Amino acid sequence: MIIRFSRHARERMKERHVSRETIEKGLLNSIRIQHIEGDKFICYHKVETNILAIVFIKRREYHKIITVYYENNL
Repeated sequence: MIIRFSRHARERMKERHVSRETIEKGLLNSIRIQHIEGDKFICYHKVETNILAIVFIKRREYHKIITVYYENNL
């Protein structure tokens, strides 16, 4: 799977200490994926005792990460 990152996503990953490997694991092993609209989705991945939300655009050739954040209420 090819993963691309928006500038915003890279900034949030750095700010929230989320690695590329965590994003990859999240996309492959999500606990839930929710369709937002069009080709935009959000997936939820358990990281220790937290839930990481990964907002992405799904394309045939790649996934583009828009932002990431820790979800308090799932």
